[in-house]
Amino acid sequence: MVKLFSIILGMSLLLTACQFPGAARVRDTVHGEARQFLMGPLAGVEGFNANGVAQALVFTDEFYRVSLQLNIEVAPAGFLYEGWLVRSSDGSRTSLGELRNTSEAAVRHSLTHESTEDLAGYNLIEITLEPADGNPESAKPVASGTLEVRPLP
Repeated sequence: MVKLFSIILGMSLLLTACQFPGAARVRDTVHGEARQFLMGPLAGVEGFNANGVAQALVFTDEFYRVSLQLNIEVAPAGFLYEGWLVRSSDGSRTSLGELRNTSEAAVRHSLTHESTEDLAGYNLIEITLEPADGNPESAKPVASGTLEVRPLP
């Protein structure tokens, strides 16, 4: 068993080395090079079973791209999941939009939000379960996480 584990571990390290042989900088054909990368895990709150990840890239032209992937049960009829960026220093928030179901399994939801709005300082992510009534106010969170700056390659 130890020998098998060593072989699997060795193969895993070899595959990792082959997949990332001197990672390149993150570039976008329109917005140039990314100058900052933020990432954080998402987890359910107050009895909601959810998990996922949030990522944000800030490009040299101050363009922001925020992506969320969340595993959570399908929203009840007449409701939707909405993503929010929250600034912990003052509680201000901005909507990232509606998460969409992205799989046959029905539990995978995601969104990508792109903006030229200055999102610096928004370091918290909240996912809320909203009535599909067009009301722009946020509801109670079902999942949340914190974005932390990570090194770029």
